[in-house]
Order: sequence, then C-alpha cells, then structure tokens
Amino acid sequence: MHTTSVSIIQALYDLALHPEFHTPIRDEIETVLAQHGGWTKPALTEMKKLDSTLRESQRLHPVTTGL
Repeated sequence: MHTTSVSIIQALYDLALHPEFHTPIRDEIETVLAQHGGWTKPALTEMKKLDSTLRESQRLHPVTTGL
C-alpha cells in the first residue's frame, strides 16, 4: 500500500514538473476512454503514453533500493 501511494504521488509530482506532457497524455486518455466506453482492461492496455510516463517516473525515483 505504501509503495503504491508513493509511486502515484511521485508520478503526479513528475507530471507537475513537466506540463508539456499534460496535453498528449490527456488526449490519449480521452481518446481511449471514448473508444472503450470507460476504464476497462483493454482501454488501459492501449494507454501507451500514460504507461510510459508511470514507468519512467518509477525508473527515475524507485520506491526501494533493492537492498
């Protein structure tokens, strides 16, 4: 639970630092949700920009150090 919360907060912080990514990600989400009629598993798999953003945030700021 803690690691999920920290990961989401960090991703939101990273997005706040880079407003140039807001519009492309928002457009992708709106398009995919319209095609799939909401937040479904197939819709989530099509959100490549959102997925890449979350992965990059976790890569740059991992919750654990792997000790």
